[in-house]
Amino acid sequence: MATKYRLCDHSPLPWRVDRSFVVGKNGESIADMLQWTDGGPANGEFITRACNSHDNLVESLRQLANEVAGMLGSTNLTVLKLRLDEARAALAQESTT
Repeated sequence: MATKYRLCDHSPLPWRVDRSFVVGKNGESIADMLQWTDGGPANGEFITRACNSHDNLVESLRQLANEVAGMLGSTNLTVLKLRLDEARAALAQESTT
């Protein structure tokens, strides 16, 4: 199995677009969109949405996948519905950030 290497932790979330910069929770500069050749503002918005939603989406998908895997011989539909609702909530949050 491949080893994961992390150079450092990323800046605290949430990130946001402020004029021509992607900035972190504490106002630190994450990226200068003026340096980008194409799609600066749109790419900045996409990056902030993706980063701000990432943890919730991954956790919801992980829980849903675990429940589905555990149900392959079971009929616990109540738990599956709960995980599905959590996944839908995470997706709804992503679409509003």
